[in-house]
Amino acid sequence: MANLSLEHGNADASCHGYVCVGMISGPFFGDYQAGYRFRKLAFDLVDRRGALRFKPRVYLVFAYCVLRWNKHLRAGINLARSASDTANETGDLNFAAYSRWNLVVFLYEEGAALANLRTEAENALRFVTQAKAGLMVVTISSQLQLIRTLMGQTSCLGSFNDDHFSEQRFEDDLASDPRLAFAACSYWICKLQACFHAGNYAVALAASDKAEQLSWTLSSFFQLADYHFYSALACAAHCAVVQETERARYDKRLAAHHAQLEIWAQHCPENFSNRALLVSAGIARIEGRDRDAMSLYEQAIDSAHENGFVQNEGIASQLAAAFYAALGLKKIALTYLRDARHCYQRRPDKL
Repeated sequence: MANLSLEHGNADASCHGYVCVGMISGPFFGDYQAGYRFRKLAFDLVDRRGALRFKPRVYLVFAYCVLRWNKHLRAGINLARSASDTANETGDLNFAAYSRWNLVVFLYEEGAALANLRTEAENALRFVTQAKAGLMVVTISSQLQLIRTLMGQTSCLGSFNDDHFSEQRFEDDLASDPRLAFAACSYWICKLQACFHAGNYAVALAASDKAEQLSWTLSSFFQLADYHFYSALACAAHCAVVQETERARYDKRLAAHHAQLEIWAQHCPENFSNRALLVSAGIARIEGRDRDAMSLYEQAIDSAHENGFVQNEGIASQLAAAFYAALGLKKIALTYLRDARHCYQRRPDKL
């Protein structure tokens, strides 16, 4: 679309082509700045031609698939809301449905209060169900169950099972329909996060394996960052309990996830430095570089705090507590554990 537009002149739909070039330029070609520049071209074209019916697509693709690799997450929330409103006004039900899921993920990633997140996800699920947007019904259902398990509203932490949701039936349905590959990848990333928080690292890594097989479906989406981040944390935690002979396999996986987070941190330190630093701390701990680990845990905590990622600040404090406890420094460990608890209790209301 972009090449034809450049060769023969722009149509209204050209703005969508340009922003999609921006969407793939980073993940596929490593040129995240080009993606940001194509955004300006797409936005200018929408405004100049008055291409209102393409505005939701341009705004949503840019906010969720381009902007996050370059600017703080909060910069995209108003764009996502604008995309949702315009999609409703113009009758673009597909992108109205996509925008509702994207908004839930935006707010989850930024650390919004879980109770308000649940309400947002439940409202989104009702909307996409009424719109008969089947793919988004399945995808939002996964995100809602992740929120519910973190709130203690499922059978146990890490499980999505409750009176109205069966993990086994849901997973069987995902596996039976190739058209749900995108939703399946999103589900396994949600499951990976839930199992990590529950301390079920082997199960978390099994979910990571499932997500990896389908990761091509999310190559431009921010959930891919969660896949690398939580997979790395689960690898680092699992390395502490496996036999030395098994360590090499997990070390290799950990290094690959860490390398990707480092690349993103170079392009957008606001979103990714805290994640890359925390994984670096885990690697230092595994390698016995205790002084480096101490410094890196502090840097990860500071970066998460400075950029408003309260949930990541909590994770970093919790992992630092485990690190100091293993060294026998119980009073220091308890201090970090209290900090982690405080972070988890104060997820701010950003809705």
